[in-house]
Amino acid sequence: MPRCIIWPITLVSISTLAVELPNYILTATEFIVLLILSSIPAVAYGLGMAALFTSTGIISDVMPCVDLPLLLMSGAFLRLSSLPPWIYPVKYISHFYYAMDSISNIYWRQIDFIDCPSNETSTCIKDGAGVLLENGYVNDFILQDSVGFVFITMFWCILGYLGLKREEKKGYAY
Repeated sequence: MPRCIIWPITLVSISTLAVELPNYILTATEFIVLLILSSIPAVAYGLGMAALFTSTGIISDVMPCVDLPLLLMSGAFLRLSSLPPWIYPVKYISHFYYAMDSISNIYWRQIDFIDCPSNETSTCIKDGAGVLLENGYVNDFILQDSVGFVFITMFWCILGYLGLKREEKKGYAY
């Protein structure tokens, strides 16, 4: 079996043993399916980058410079709602964002009530929908994330194709 199937199953299986999930089996299954589907644009991204750059030295210098902003735009480390307006559109070219948006929606939509302590000094969010809104995720996540996955996959496949065509025109014999 390919790694893009084995790793999500392993990750979710180990993670769900440590964390209590609402609708345990259904949520874990949704996470597994989502992670398997999100590996498609991630693989397209890797293959597209590999086809664009001819040496492993160059690609190992470029990939971290591209990965870091894309990963930051996922919302895992930064609150998306607090981003300045000029950088906000960058999240739409991040395959990490679409995966994180889907995972967050699957989990937080099942949380109906969050108990807030009485001595709270910050604003208390009462339910999962409020958490999603506070963190900058969307309501129509299925449509947006599906279209985003397809767009990102097609974008990197086309760039990869153009990179391979460029190499073909050079006429190298291996």
